[in-house]
Amino acid sequence: MSRPAPGLLFPALIGLALTACAHVPQVVDPPRGRAFWLALREAKFELPPGESRASVLRDAEALVDSEDPVLRDEVGYGLVVAWVYQRHAVPAPALIEFTSHLQERLARLEAPVLGRSFSALSLSIIAASELKEPVLSQRQFDSLVESGTDALVLEPDLRGHDLKLGWIHATAHTADLLKFLARNERLSGPQQDRIINAVVHRLSHGGAFVWGEDERLAAVLRSLVLRQDARLGVLSAWLTTLPPAWKALWSKPLLDRDSFAQLSNVKQTLRALYVQLSASEHTPTVDATRAEVLEALGALQ
Repeated sequence: MSRPAPGLLFPALIGLALTACAHVPQVVDPPRGRAFWLALREAKFELPPGESRASVLRDAEALVDSEDPVLRDEVGYGLVVAWVYQRHAVPAPALIEFTSHLQERLARLEAPVLGRSFSALSLSIIAASELKEPVLSQRQFDSLVESGTDALVLEPDLRGHDLKLGWIHATAHTADLLKFLARNERLSGPQQDRIINAVVHRLSHGGAFVWGEDERLAAVLRSLVLRQDARLGVLSAWLTTLPPAWKALWSKPLLDRDSFAQLSNVKQTLRALYVQLSASEHTPTVDATRAEVLEALGALQ
């Protein structure tokens, strides 16, 4: 297993501390109207007569912001799965434009979280499709890696589910994007480091995850471990910092609640990673990483 000298952990990009504001959802009629999108879903996303995929996809971009869970989850996401991943039916220029627009939404930290979260989810489908039929240039792929890692580090709204809005899940959706990017052979060594550092940052900042984010983040790390050119020095270096951090947590007279929540995130993610690696094909890299993870988990008791 390759073990280069570990680099510095992903920079925290200081100064962003945005607070998500709860509000009553206001369902806004989307482009073309709700009836059009529901009919498209009922038609199993067959293109209506006289329409172009590029035009419909361009208007479907607005659905990632919708506070209507049916339009957002079932129609918007379902359309991308059907046209991009299952059928590979979107012309390359339209797919590149759609990808670029979603990346722009992913970076809008001042906007409501749904646009970022569901842009990340649609981008994860594009990244999965890239593994079968690449459309993006190397430059565009590199830009997507940068957008995904920045989003995981900078996302201010870590809610998983809301009774009114439904699933929010920005952390999980961005992890899905990085999981597929991490499987791509075009990913460079430094980009592997960047993804690991982004996961480490997310685990060590914010409150406790309770909506399955740990398993989704573990899947990102698993994708990197399974690479033939796996570069895991940053991961190994981080694992060695966990036992001292756990010991320091319990050496204080008063419990640091934030540190406890973050180390709990780490434990849950490493447990999920250990299980995922145990179910993977055994290779020297997989076995060595699994042993490192188990050693770290043993110290976090």
